[in-house]
Amino acid sequence: MTKRFLVPLSTDHVDFNLINNFANAEGRLRWNSEEGTLDLGMSADSYQSVGMSFYMPPTKNSSGVSIPKGSFVMATGALGDRITIAKAVTDGSTDPMYMLGIADHTIANGAEDGLVVTDGTVRGINTSLWAVGTVLYPNPSVAGGLTSTKPTAPNIRTPIAIVLRQHETTGRIYVRMTTGSVLGGTDSNVNFDNPQSGEVIVYDGVNDVWTNAAAPAAATPTGSTLPESATNGSFFYVTSSDKLYFFYDQWKELSWTVTNLDGGESGTASFALTVDGGTASTSSFDAEYDGGLASSVYS
Repeated sequence: MTKRFLVPLSTDHVDFNLINNFANAEGRLRWNSEEGTLDLGMSADSYQSVGMSFYMPPTKNSSGVSIPKGSFVMATGALGDRITIAKAVTDGSTDPMYMLGIADHTIANGAEDGLVVTDGTVRGINTSLWAVGTVLYPNPSVAGGLTSTKPTAPNIRTPIAIVLRQHETTGRIYVRMTTGSVLGGTDSNVNFDNPQSGEVIVYDGVNDVWTNAAAPAAATPTGSTLPESATNGSFFYVTSSDKLYFFYDQWKELSWTVTNLDGGESGTASFALTVDGGTASTSSFDAEYDGGLASSVYS
């Protein structure tokens, strides 16, 4: 029997019926023997398990389409004291700080009572694809979707939930929402300035921050013996013989001399090359500087 108090109730305690569990209803506080706590009935047949489930304030669906129950949602703005939401886009085009949680019921387009779970259990969804204990991530291929496959960058790869019950209609997941971040997005000791492809991260000891900088020039690899092979265009310095080699299908020794002329400085380099299986040829290059003679090239 349901009893209603039409006057203020003053008492030192309230005992709930632990045997006859009533169905959920909006505004009803009841005992949940399965989870061992009180449930507070919310709108759209949702309920909050006291001390076990946490919702953010009601949201408004302004996305233009209905948001199914169990969808991962993101914030798109605010309107009329409500955060506006849409099915989350997690392919890297939206900053992770806008991710909110899981819709606890189907939220019709334009509805202003959307309940989103940020920490707690979402019940009555399809979890048939995943075994109990499976960790779920945002699905970068499906807006609002979940996947058991950990995404790769630049997709958002923050774990969202874990499967509690595998079932097509009565499945359950436990949501533990963390927003994640992009590198430098929320870190107080990272300061990137228009990063470009190929740059590296370096530590700025003066300002006590990590920042971006141009990559240093690659050093010529060295060793006591010449490797058997290398990538075409590679150089290698053999320390035991003090010689430099260049690789293009095979290793070629490079040699050079430096001579002072007329107070200037000239450099000569010779290259012994075999082309298309023919006889090796030698090319010499003579360069004059600071008042020296005109340069010449001959082979």
